[in-house]
Amino acid sequence: SSLATKYNDHSSQVDVLKKSLAVFETDFPNYIILKTCAQLENYINGFIQKVFPYMRVKLKPSRSGVDFFYVSQSSEDDWLSVKMASGAQSAILSLAWRIAIAKLYGVSTIILDEVDASATEETAQIIYQSISELDAFDQVIFISHKKQAMKELSSLIDNVVCYTVQDGEYNLIDTLSTLNN
Repeated sequence: SSLATKYNDHSSQVDVLKKSLAVFETDFPNYIILKTCAQLENYINGFIQKVFPYMRVKLKPSRSGVDFFYVSQSSEDDWLSVKMASGAQSAILSLAWRIAIAKLYGVSTIILDEVDASATEETAQIIYQSISELDAFDQVIFISHKKQAMKELSSLIDNVVCYTVQDGEYNLIDTLSTLNN
C-alpha cells in the first residue's frame, strides 16, 4: 500500500514535469514567436504606411519560419505573398523588414543597400524622407547608384558624409555643390 502510494505520487510528479516541459519547449516559444511577430508587424506597418498609406503587412508563423503577406489597395482583403509585390512595393517591404529587425534587436547601425533601386522618382523621394527620419539608429549607411539619392539625403539631413566609388577608388564628396556637378 505504501509502495503504491509512493508510485502514484511519483507518477503524478512525472506528469506535472512532462506538462511543464511542454510549456517550456512548445507553448512558451510559440508565445514568444507570436509576440515577436506582432511587434515586427507593428514596426513594418508603421514604416510602410508612411510611404504607401494603403499597404498593410501580416506575418504568420509557419513550420518553416514566418510567412510574410501584404495587402494593397487594389486587393483590399486578399493577402498576397510578398513575392507578388511590384518593384517599389518590394523595395519598401524589404526596407521596412530590415528596419524592423534592427529595431527589434536594438542595432545602432543599419546598412541600406540600394533600397531605392526599383523606385520611381516620387517613391524614391518618399524613401529618402523616411530614411532621414530614422532616429532609432546612430548611423545609417545608405548605398545607392543614384546621384539624386546623395543630393536628396544631403538636403534632408545635416550630418551626411558622401563617397563616390569608381574603379574601386573611394572619393569623399565634401560639399553639396560638388553633387550638383
